[in-house]
Amino acid sequence: MGIIIVTRRRIPKGKEKDVAGLIEKLRALAETQAGYISDETWKNYENQEEHMFIREWESLDNWHAWMSNKDRIEIQAKIEERLNAKTDYSTYQIVQRSK
Repeated sequence: MGIIIVTRRRIPKGKEKDVAGLIEKLRALAETQAGYISDETWKNYENQEEHMFIREWESLDNWHAWMSNKDRIEIQAKIEERLNAKTDYSTYQIVQRSK
């Protein structure tokens, strides 16, 4: 089984348009990477500024290669600059999956 990476960002109202294109560039770039499986974006109902991005990879090695990708690093830096905040990443190993 693969791994799940949960990325959390606080995107203040009025900043969505500033980062939407950059986040889409990250998604498109990730889709071309070895080991990429899927991607979802979630928005918190109770706190509309909280966004969660769930990306599934075949292996931790694939994730580390993605994190080392020069283009990803540049895009990520632009996102953090616009949001004036670091991005939070958590890595999860799939233990069980039901259909």
